[in-house]
Amino acid sequence: MKVAIYVRVSTDEQAKEGFSIPAQRERLRAFCASQGWEIVQEYIEEGWSAKDLERPQMRQLLKDIKKGNIDIILVYRLDRLTRSVLDLYLLLQTFEKYNVAFRSATEVYDTSTAMGRLFITLVAALAQWERENLAERVKFGIEQMIDEGKKPGGHSPYGYKFDKDFNCTIVEEEAKTVQMIYRLYCDGYGYRGIADRLNELGIKPRIAKEWNHNSIRDILMNDIYIGTYRWGNKVVQNNHPPIISETLFKKAQKEKRKKKR
Repeated sequence: MKVAIYVRVSTDEQAKEGFSIPAQRERLRAFCASQGWEIVQEYIEEGWSAKDLERPQMRQLLKDIKKGNIDIILVYRLDRLTRSVLDLYLLLQTFEKYNVAFRSATEVYDTSTAMGRLFITLVAALAQWERENLAERVKFGIEQMIDEGKKPGGHSPYGYKFDKDFNCTIVEEEAKTVQMIYRLYCDGYGYRGIADRLNELGIKPRIAKEWNHNSIRDILMNDIYIGTYRWGNKVVQNNHPPIISETLFKKAQKEKRKKKR
């Protein structure tokens, strides 16, 4: 039997015992040896979530299946392959079409029977529920942090510096650039024109090498510069010192609508 082993870890699972790349690969190789199977290919997916099938090694695996060189796909656990019920259904259809069996080294599945396919679908549904439940808990935790005056993770926006306790400091030079962007926009400049102007003046953005129309647009549409903090549906007014006036911000939004027309 020609076997392809598929190994995956997502970023937040790297340190979890038993889910590391070497641990999964060692277990799968031992399983194949015990069954007398030949490993023809190893697909190693490091740092990718199983929320969809848009993963480099998964795409390659699906291409190789269609060539007819694989008899069995072996994974450490079902959730290494996918956490989506719909994706599982699509994968099982593809496996069946090209006469490829699916096995897990730590779970008992038999995709050759209707009952086996039903069971594996139910397990995938529970895996998807677990992922969505975790996302809800993370969102709730972030909103709770904001209520407690703490800042969630991520970069501070251009012009500001937030510490972990949500204390805000205005970065003066960057704040002057933000004010210039709003003035130029209200004077009739477009996104690209403002970006070109800043690049000509040698003013650097915080992360990228130079300004572009996207970075200018993001600053012009972000009400964080009038003291508002947003995270999802959570909105906190007067959260921190503004860099521009509310009047100037509204003028910029009016200019945007006018240009859109």
